[in-house]
Amino acid sequence: MTTSEIAAYTGRHQENVLLALKRGLLVGVQPGPGCTWRARRTEVDRWADAGCPYRVTGKHKARRKLRAA
Repeated sequence: MTTSEIAAYTGRHQENVLLALKRGLLVGVQPGPGCTWRARRTEVDRWADAGCPYRVTGKHKARRKLRAA
């Protein structure tokens, strides 16, 4: 799913989705600089179940991002 698809699916703003991806709160891949972020629906569902956090707090530990091979 792209960031715009994730935003529409979760009802969150696209900037919040990007922040979550960049901070590792939502696991996704960006094949290269300037390329579109992508995330699996299972990861998006997991992020949504956690309340769609986009700020790192003690409660939400950042997870590592998957890297494209």
